[in-house]
Amino acid sequence: MGIIRFLLAFSVVVAHFQYYSTFRLIGSEIAVEGFFIISGFYIAMILDGRYSSTRNFLINRFLRLYPTYFVIATINFLVIWFEPGTLVNLFDFPKALSSFLIFTNGTMLFQDVTMFLGLQDGRLRFVSNFLQSDPVLFPYLLVPQAWTLGLEFSFYLLAPFLFIKNRKYIYYIFIASLLIRIYLLQHGKVEDPWSYRFFPSELALFMLGAMAYSIYKKIRFESNPELFQNVGAIMLTLVVGYIFFFRNIAANYEFDKGIFYLMLAAFIPFIFHISKDNKLDQFIGNLSYPIYMLWGLRIDLTPKIMSFIGSKNPDIEGLVRYSSITVIAIAIYLLIEKPMEHIRDRFKTLNRHSSVSNSSKPSP
Repeated sequence: MGIIRFLLAFSVVVAHFQYYSTFRLIGSEIAVEGFFIISGFYIAMILDGRYSSTRNFLINRFLRLYPTYFVIATINFLVIWFEPGTLVNLFDFPKALSSFLIFTNGTMLFQDVTMFLGLQDGRLRFVSNFLQSDPVLFPYLLVPQAWTLGLEFSFYLLAPFLFIKNRKYIYYIFIASLLIRIYLLQHGKVEDPWSYRFFPSELALFMLGAMAYSIYKKIRFESNPELFQNVGAIMLTLVVGYIFFFRNIAANYEFDKGIFYLMLAAFIPFIFHISKDNKLDQFIGNLSYPIYMLWGLRIDLTPKIMSFIGSKNPDIEGLVRYSSITVIAIAIYLLIEKPMEHIRDRFKTLNRHSSVSNSSKPSP
């Protein structure tokens, strides 16, 4: 799964910094929604008996996302502080908006809501397009792409009640969310932010991943290891190929997108099975989150590196930008996220001890 997560993260980078006509990958919208499917699978899996309480689960997920977010948000804050540019003073906004922006930037929670807020005639309103605001509010997010983290955490708040209490609700929520998505499409809500930032309609993708985990649990991989190994390898090749050559498929965009989501969800159980013990694949996958977070870093090293090597070649610039993002992502993982993993592992151990001490209670 690591190589898929890496390519999805890099798809977002390439979507914002395009240098090569033959290297466009799958695009940011589909990449983000692909992550939602994968997240649904992983969260359903880790809630299947690992945590003794919802509180422990939420704290653990927060510790997974917040350290990298905090580092990048702090850097961006310092850049804005010393080079404010055209941004209006935050405290000139209505008090409710100022308080919300301070809260969401400080905690990364509910950042997706910002995409549906706007200032009109000096009043805070819900808007159908985040551009219908004066000024536009999303630049006031320290890490603008972190709106996905807000949406993810909304899912985390809901997940324990779906995956621990009664798993049949997964299917009900999937259908309800899918109906919301269809309703939005029928009423012309096909553009940003409705296309992939509206939590009620995005829930279907998380549930699709959760259903993939339900399938994974029922497959007896030990019955024919060689067959499942080969099937998983073929499926992985198909998904990777789809990511690379999506732009070359001559079909309706929405149809192609739907095919990818269904294919990813159907193939995840088999791809996860063949890759779950691969250390290199895990390392590559662990770079996906810092790579995704880094493309919006307000300190751009690429022009400085290009000036240092004395080149203006756009092909070399693309190589420098993509390489520098990858190198910094490796540094973030090794210096920030990996040490935090040890803290999270101890926390999980405490969870297991807690569950042992409460052995009379049924396992979640």
